[in-house]
Amino acid sequence: MKYYFPVLILFLSFGASCEKYVDTPLERNDSLNHRPYCNDPRAVNYNWNFPGYSDSSVCIYPSEVFEGVYNFNDKIFAADGETLIDSAVLSFEFLKQDFEKLELVNFCTPNQTIRLTATRFSTASIDTLEPYGQIFCRPQDSVTGIFTVLNKDSVRLDLRVVSDSGINFHRGIAVQL
Repeated sequence: MKYYFPVLILFLSFGASCEKYVDTPLERNDSLNHRPYCNDPRAVNYNWNFPGYSDSSVCIYPSEVFEGVYNFNDKIFAADGETLIDSAVLSFEFLKQDFEKLELVNFCTPNQTIRLTATRFSTASIDTLEPYGQIFCRPQDSVTGIFTVLNKDSVRLDLRVVSDSGINFHRGIAVQL
């Protein structure tokens, strides 16, 4: 009798451990399959919300990130060492036919445009058309530069202007109006 109880325990544990394992079906999370996501690699939000279903209407393209009207507080570092502070109302307008191209309007004069190319990584650069950049405020001036999105309503501008009077740098923050 003293061996009866341990043998019974051993028999029951051996019998239970030899039972064939059966996989249970995975629980499907259907809420994941009803979320739209952008499947265009040119978009800023490419594959956000994946898995789900592909829907190009939720895509946000690089030029759309910059679109809007901004107040630019400009700090100008002149070639002669003088620092000037100025402000201007700028407008970024994206070109509907291209998801990466946009124009900066009204920097120097009304209706003057500077052409830019934006990337998926919240930066844009001035398209270089002349040997030193695009024509700027006067035909003697050319500009190159980088624009960086800081948050959803502000952009940092770093511009280099080459002119007959030397090289000027424009640096500042543009805040969306």
